[in-house]
Amino acid sequence: MRVPIRYLLALALSLSPGVGFGFEPFFDDNPATRHAPEAPPLTDLDLDVLILCGGWGAPVEARDFEAMLLEREHRAALERIHAALGGRVFSGTDDLAEFVRQLRRAWFEQHGFKHIFCGEPGVGRDLGGFHYAPRYWQAQDEGWAGYRALARDAKRRPVAKCRKPYLRERVAPPVFNISIAFVNPEEPSNDVKCLGGYHYRMDAENMLIAATAAFKQANRRVGKNVTESCFYETRFDGIEPHYSNLVIRSRAIRTFYPLADSKPYCRKNRRDFTACLCSRL
Repeated sequence: MRVPIRYLLALALSLSPGVGFGFEPFFDDNPATRHAPEAPPLTDLDLDVLILCGGWGAPVEARDFEAMLLEREHRAALERIHAALGGRVFSGTDDLAEFVRQLRRAWFEQHGFKHIFCGEPGVGRDLGGFHYAPRYWQAQDEGWAGYRALARDAKRRPVAKCRKPYLRERVAPPVFNISIAFVNPEEPSNDVKCLGGYHYRMDAENMLIAATAAFKQANRRVGKNVTESCFYETRFDGIEPHYSNLVIRSRAIRTFYPLADSKPYCRKNRRDFTACLCSRL
C-alpha cells in the first residue's frame, strides 16, 4: 500500500531530534519557556501545506496550491472555506474549481502565500513573512530557524537593525511575537529577523479563511495599484478573537499576521484604532 507523503512528513516531525545549527527551539515541553509552547497540532491540510512550501526558500507554484485544495482528501476543508467566505473571493460561484482559481489569484499575484505560510529567507537580506505556526515547527525540525531572545534594552542588542526601541517581543499566548535566528541562503552565516510572529491556534484552513475575508473587505475599498494595510478582527469558534494586520497590494494579498494587542496602534488615528479596520478603508 502506498503511504501518503503527508503521513511520512508527520512521522518525521514527531521523531524530531531537536534544533540544529545551535538554534533555541520555538517549541518544547517545558512550561517555564514562555516563548516556546508545545508543538502545534497538525491537520492533513497543514501537512500538505508544509509539503507545498518545500525546502527553506524553495519556490512555491500556484498550480500546486490549486491542485492541493482540489484533492479529494481536502474536499471537506475546501467546502468549509467556500462556505465561510460566502462562496466568493472576487465574484460569487458554487463551482469549487472556480472558487479555488479565485483563491489562487488572491494569494499568488503578490506572492502572499509563500510570504505568509512558508517564509521568504534571504529576501532583502532578511526573513520575509513567516507567520504560520506549523512552518515554525518544521523550521525547528529541519534546523532552518530558531528562537533568539531580543534584549529589553535596545542599546544592548548586538544586531544593529534590532536596536530600534519600539521592537519588543510580545508573548501573549496564543499570539507569539518573537525574535528569530535563521539560515539565510544569501549569507555565509546565520541571520536575524528582529521580530516575527504567529498565532499558535490558527491552522491552514483558518488562515486561508481569515486572510481572504480580510482581503475581501479591503479589496472593495482600495484602488487597483494601491498598497494598503488594515486591521481585521479574526473570530473562530473555540479561538479567542484577535486582530491581525493585512497588507493588500494591487488587489492581492501580500501579508497577514496576528497582533498581540487588543487595541493595536493605528497610525491614522492614535486615539481610535478602529479607524484602521479593513472595513473602514
